[in-house]
Amino acid sequence: MKKTALTAALLVFASALLLSSCDAMFNTNLFKAAGLGQVDITKASTPAEIAAAATSPQFFTDLKSDATTKDNMLTTLVPGYSSGTVPTAIDLQAALTSGTATADNLVLASAIMINTTEAGTIVKNIAQELPSIASTTTTLDVSAVIKAILPADVLSDPVAFSNAITALSDASSSLTAVANYVGASGTLPSVPGGTSQDTAYYGLVALAVSSVTPTTTSGYASTADALYAIVNGNAPASVLNPPDAAVFDMNSSTSTASILLSAAGIDLAALAQ
Repeated sequence: MKKTALTAALLVFASALLLSSCDAMFNTNLFKAAGLGQVDITKASTPAEIAAAATSPQFFTDLKSDATTKDNMLTTLVPGYSSGTVPTAIDLQAALTSGTATADNLVLASAIMINTTEAGTIVKNIAQELPSIASTTTTLDVSAVIKAILPADVLSDPVAFSNAITALSDASSSLTAVANYVGASGTLPSVPGGTSQDTAYYGLVALAVSSVTPTTTSGYASTADALYAIVNGNAPASVLNPPDAAVFDMNSSTSTASILLSAAGIDLAALAQ
């Protein structure tokens, strides 16, 4: 398997594992049995209260329709966040080092960003593409893959599409900062209701989206705009710059992708078989 296909297969396989974890989390009655049913999300104002509210199976659903509460939560969890403006991974890593941010809070924030848009659905649908991508030995048709994982209503709705891509890109800042902060020998905090491996899966998918940008001559102001044009046949794939290979270098223990895997205890060799 060529390196490009291996990287793509790894990302999709990670999403498949995330799918099983999320489905188990949201489709069981464990929360009800524990007395953790619906909560009033508007009353969760501290990091601890937000984390407690996130144990409810209705948490992300309720936040989808309450932009003000979602924004307030992200402001509380992410230092420097302000009305949709997300700090860079470098800034957030510095905040982690100084103690003004915590890894737990940033991971929770990333989960909120992803699961309150169609990004959560996109991540789930990636799992269906695993067999074809894993068997690819040539250059992947990125446009075809994106079309396969996008819900029809998102593919025809530029606003929903943009919101989903933006959410993944924004979440990447927090997840990249956490990964580089804890290092390969550290431990990633768990996403709500999941494990550190689930956090790594979120990070890998978000990293894949944030690693591509439109070229300066493309005429597109954002990655979301460029991707939307590509998947609808209105622009060639060349309007995007290729991702930074160093970020996904599986032979380097210091690449962000490798750190995410190692810090979650995921065996790359086993995934590549």
